Amino acid sequence: MEFTNNIQYKHHLRALHQESTDVPTLGVIARQPDGFHCPECSYIHTNVENFRRHVHISALIKGARASKQRLHSPEREAIIADTDPIIPDVPEVVSNQESEYVPEVMASEPALHLSHALIHPPALVALQLGIDPVHHLIICGGHGYAVPWKDLASHFQRNTEHKGQHLPANIDEILEAHDAAKEILHPTGLVAPIQSIPCHPGFHCLKCNHANIQHSSMLKHLSLEHPGSVAKDCIKACTVQIVFGRKRVGQVWAVEPNYSTFPAHNHQSVQFLEHLKAKELELEVLDVIQTPEDPCQTSIFLRRFQWLTATDGRPFKKLHGLTAKPVKKEQEFLDLEERVEGYFTRLRPLVMEMQPLVLKWINTPDE
Repeated sequence: MEFTNNIQYKHHLRALHQESTDVPTLGVIARQPDGFHCPECSYIHTNVENFRRHVHISALIKGARASKQRLHSPEREAIIADTDPIIPDVPEVVSNQESEYVPEVMASEPALHLSHALIHPPALVALQLGIDPVHHLIICGGHGYAVPWKDLASHFQRNTEHKGQHLPANIDEILEAHDAAKEILHPTGLVAPIQSIPCHPGFHCLKCNHANIQHSSMLKHLSLEHPGSVAKDCIKACTVQIVFGRKRVGQVWAVEPNYSTFPAHNHQSVQFLEHLKAKELELEVLDVIQTPEDPCQTSIFLRRFQWLTATDGRPFKKLHGLTAKPVKKEQEFLDLEERVEGYFTRLRPLVMEMQPLVLKWINTPDE
């Protein structure tokens, strides 16, 4: 393999030819013939940086699952956490004339590789530039949008906010080392919010994922790209981010609703987002209802009348269909009709006694 400079050669050796790596939570992991093996799952990768990133993110998800204390759950801490952005310490900027410059982030602990949190190469921190690790976009924190690689130089020249600032001479090498994208490609689906880019109420097209802030612009898009389509069936309100704002070629991305309520720049929220993501993956493989193990997640009335016991193991999609106008009798759910009637019949007398019943439940130790 040929290298154009010594920096690429060092990066190649460090990433693909390292014999072992010291992981804080697992100790020293030796490289196997086919790469680094995660001792807790089947993950294998030849690149040590990707392996360390996997271990770090897995530890975040595992920690979120293990925490079941009511007052100290990751969900609660993420919601009440301070939403001010966490700004990394500004390291000493390496001279642009340094021929042996190597981005420190490549050899550092993977704390800067938190999912959805920007990577901040030391030489770019003072310029307020970061790299999104998911879409590999170059983000200008000062302006709140992504900048195409080829437009970086002109971006600094035409904006007065960057007056007196200059890109490092080795900017291309820094961006290549962090896998920055050459172009900004529009995603095919909803995305998690990107740090440093503001979120706005907007709309997106269910047919092609085109997004915009203005409803009138979405109607124009529908008439041009999907003639004959009905707006109410194709246009949906959502949260959006203006990722790239240049006229005619700008891009507005629709944000995944499960993530948009949490600040993208908060590291504690990032941990909770990973926890949510893991839960979503679990739900994708489950077709039946599973009774929650944590009593704090269930209603006193559902526990009192064994409703969870009656529905445990039932296909939840069919149960949801029971709330719609019935078309025919489902044989497997005939017994539930009697249970529902009995449920509300027995519940009615307890409404007037709700307060003592709740107090009794609160003061009764869990079994």
